[in-house]
Amino acid sequence: MIRVLEVFGRLNRGGAEMRTLDVLREIDRNQFSIDMVALTDQPGDLDEDFRQLGCRVIHCPLDSMLPWRFPRLVVGYDVVHVHLQFFSGYILRLARWAGVPRRIIHFRGTTRGNERRWRYPLQTRIMQHLIQRDATRIVGNGESSLALAWNREWRRDPRCLVIPNGLDHRPLDIVPDPEGVRKEFGFPSQAPLVVHVGRMDLAKNHLRLAEICRTIYQMHSETRFLFIGREDPDIGNRLRSRLEALGMTEVVRLTGTRQDVGRLIHAADLLLFPSLHEGVPGAVLEAGAIGLPVLASDLPGVQEIARHLRDIHQMPLSSPDTAWANTAWNILVRHRQKDRVTNAKEALRRFARTIFALPNCIKAHEILWKGGGRSDIDLLYQQ
Repeated sequence: MIRVLEVFGRLNRGGAEMRTLDVLREIDRNQFSIDMVALTDQPGDLDEDFRQLGCRVIHCPLDSMLPWRFPRLVVGYDVVHVHLQFFSGYILRLARWAGVPRRIIHFRGTTRGNERRWRYPLQTRIMQHLIQRDATRIVGNGESSLALAWNREWRRDPRCLVIPNGLDHRPLDIVPDPEGVRKEFGFPSQAPLVVHVGRMDLAKNHLRLAEICRTIYQMHSETRFLFIGREDPDIGNRLRSRLEALGMTEVVRLTGTRQDVGRLIHAADLLLFPSLHEGVPGAVLEAGAIGLPVLASDLPGVQEIARHLRDIHQMPLSSPDTAWANTAWNILVRHRQKDRVTNAKEALRRFARTIFALPNCIKAHEILWKGGGRSDIDLLYQQ
């Protein structure tokens, strides 16, 4: 039995946490025992979900006692798998001191951290050094994550490998309820519906999203909008103020966290996604899986998805709101001409054969945790 410890900042509904939850639901429990560490004393949205899978959820606060507490915690584990971007370097060093044989960092984004403050470049260099010394495997959820967050020459390092995010598309195989969704939010039954899916985070660019939606609405006043995802109090207040100033409060709904995201996106005509930076965004994968067209920033992670899925459209953030709005409307109109049910069924069948299908991701994690390397995982994705 291989013992694996997954390390996160907090087990909330982020992309990395949700994708890990999907993997652990299907992993072979006869081969792997998996526990979770959250570097906080605060409960997370997903704590109970992981416990229901048989994982211990250990709260290990990030304080002055961590250098003594964490090495004792990891004794007996075969694998420590860390999802903290560059701060992972510190955790990997503690795991190495404790004698953990397989120490994995998993890059999910394409940024190196907030470098507007003077200490971050120095901190990043220190963490890079620790990762270089202490990681036995360096994983990215896409080629762009490794190239931009870690090293453009990552292919020269045999420790580096790509495991694309795995999406369980089966919960998305549902009967669309477009009129029911519109009725729930007080929208006209035939209104064109644009959605955005993503927690309130500066990277998600919600204020620019509001401006683009306002421009669409000015051109086509029948359009309605859903912003789906966990709210941040500060960003939420600023977003509501902006929507009020733009006269959009009656046509935009902020849903907060939802358990039925699949139902909501099935009802939509377009996913609008003007993020500042992303790894390989799960919301774009979900939309692509059901054939919902996407208009997103031309980020490397989105480009990777577009190589495998249809109807993923990209625009530079430098393009004006009018260009975003016109492109969004043209894509939306073409989608509304399709049969919603048939289109979704065909898209789901295609998705099941892509590198993003969950069974491939599960097999890749099993190879990784057993000590396999890049060639083993590349071979899996070529089959």
